[in-house]
Amino acid sequence: MAPAWPAASCALATALLFSPFLYRPWWPGAGFHDPQRVLQLAVLVVAAWAWCVAWPSAAVAVHPSRVVSVSLIGFFGFGLVASGGAFSVRHALTEWLHLLLLWTLAWCVAHEIARHGPHWMDRLLAIVGIGCALYAMLAMAIALSMAWAGQQPLALALLPGFDNVRFFSHAQTVSLPLLALLAVRIQDPTGQRFWWAVTAMWWSLLFVSGGRGTLLGVLAGTALVSTMWADGVARYWCRALWLSGLAGLLLYLLVYVAWPLSRGLVPFGFFSDAIARSVGDPVNGRWPLWSLAADLVLANPLWGVGPMHYAHEARDLQLGAHPHNWLLQLASEWGVVATGFAVLAIAMGLWHLWCARRLAAQRGATERQTMAAWLVVGLAVLTDGMVSGSMVMPVSQLWVAFYLGCAWGWLASQRPKQQPRQAVGHRWWYRARAVCAAAVVLVLVWGVAPELMARLSNETVAASPQPTTATFRPRMWRDGFF
Repeated sequence: MAPAWPAASCALATALLFSPFLYRPWWPGAGFHDPQRVLQLAVLVVAAWAWCVAWPSAAVAVHPSRVVSVSLIGFFGFGLVASGGAFSVRHALTEWLHLLLLWTLAWCVAHEIARHGPHWMDRLLAIVGIGCALYAMLAMAIALSMAWAGQQPLALALLPGFDNVRFFSHAQTVSLPLLALLAVRIQDPTGQRFWWAVTAMWWSLLFVSGGRGTLLGVLAGTALVSTMWADGVARYWCRALWLSGLAGLLLYLLVYVAWPLSRGLVPFGFFSDAIARSVGDPVNGRWPLWSLAADLVLANPLWGVGPMHYAHEARDLQLGAHPHNWLLQLASEWGVVATGFAVLAIAMGLWHLWCARRLAAQRGATERQTMAAWLVVGLAVLTDGMVSGSMVMPVSQLWVAFYLGCAWGWLASQRPKQQPRQAVGHRWWYRARAVCAAAVVLVLVWGVAPELMARLSNETVAASPQPTTATFRPRMWRDGFF
């Protein structure tokens, strides 16, 4: 039987709570990206264990539909074959297992929410929301204190805990709408006002980071949901989200523009720079990255060059270890067929969510707003991922897994109750599942150990005969080329 303690969701929420606060260097020269990756890998190991103990009593409703299951089998099956023919099988299998365990993590969270009820999802949202509130207050305190001292802050000082401000905005693509969701699911009026205030603060930090992909994603998600779903409650939530954005803009202008100007400083943040880049270079220099990905697709249409291997092929560009486009990334690394399976699984998942709006309509305004939030986040993630690396960075990957698990578990809880799947009585089945999970973890450790040990010993590891000179091109690790 599955344990009463929801291990996977607890581990995931805890990781999201602490991931922006890993300020103490874990090894000499360590930034924030690599410790966040180590924390993520630890959560994935917990997910592998949770899968072993949760599977026997998993409710039928938590399992994906037949089409989604076939699509996922096709995606990971073709990806496994592509990994076997890659330049570095170790790196390819690491990426393959990494995505497989992220999916397992989302499944475990969904199972635990379906098992413990929507109130457990509300607790998880509150835990990660507390992390967002603490981080927002810390970031604003830093800005106010530095302006008071007459100091012009460095870029990373405004959004501490991230090696690049973009990595923070990637996480906001999921966390921003979820904060607005938490604000409507809290029944206490005082709590609602508090979480709407936190949402406004989170908006202000988005303007600080100048995250165009996040802004575009949230805009696309709310616009599509408001247009396609003729439900006044859902539209009300979308409008409330944007009204909180207006409040966040006013807060940004006060704290990060007016206050520094009054102290004789230049306004803090990257909002004006983002506007200038949008006018002068809308794609922000991504054409070479996209062109390389397209060339790799044409050269290797069926199997791709292998998972994670865009990082190897792009080392001469010195621009990035991923194409800043999840569709091109999958097509160039996993092949066109695997990408087709992934697109089909995503499309069917969104379709199941869309069809569930009728169930939500029968359960009151809160559930209809929850339904709107799931749709907005899904569309925002897909849109942002077409122009950014939100599908690559460790914190944003955990946020996406958190969203998938919550939406899936909530959807299962909305359906009529079904009898739990009967546990298989044969001991060999339990042992086989445990051996499978242990093998996955061991292969993952084998995949990440050389680079991790090199970091702990402050050395450099290069799998390629042409060592890279880049020091900050994150993919799996901070220096992503190999």
